[in-house]
Amino acid sequence: MKLTIIVVVILLIAVIGLVIGYVPLMEVPYTETIEYQDTETYNETVPLEHELIVNIRPSGVGLSAHLYGYIIPRATITVWNKDTIEGNFSVIFRFVRQPYTGDKTVSEETWTQFELDKVKEFTVERILTLKPNEQKDAIFAPFIDYSGDTWTWEYEVIADTKTVEKERTVTKERTETQYKKVSILEYLFKS
Repeated sequence: MKLTIIVVVILLIAVIGLVIGYVPLMEVPYTETIEYQDTETYNETVPLEHELIVNIRPSGVGLSAHLYGYIIPRATITVWNKDTIEGNFSVIFRFVRQPYTGDKTVSEETWTQFELDKVKEFTVERILTLKPNEQKDAIFAPFIDYSGDTWTWEYEVIADTKTVEKERTVTKERTETQYKKVSILEYLFKS
């Protein structure tokens, strides 16, 4: 009987030791990095909102057309400020005329003055100041024979800019204190 009591006591002590040693009984703090979504504001520079109407047509108007009998190209870029603020719009026209290969019905003086035997570039900038919802025309008519010369043209419109505030979603991290239950043995060995 004594042996049974001793075995029971030893088993009871072993069970209590195992419970105390391995069953999570204590709450301990620990830190964890948590990712979360947040909205942040930032500034961005954007051009003023605008709309363009592009037109190129032959024009018999102008001193050159009347003096030399040329019909010249007339490029019109209509800029419409669709923004809420006033701003400048730079319209850059670029015409390139290839050497003239037609008949030489113009005088030698005109031929030399306008360098008809060379590639000729005509570039001009027009600056339009436009209030909100206002539209204006930028016009350029270079000395080019609309139907007799070989020519190309292009344009570029550069608008003033403004700073606007925008929002974006970003992933951020923060450190949080969490709690977990650990056994007494784990607590004693990690402390």
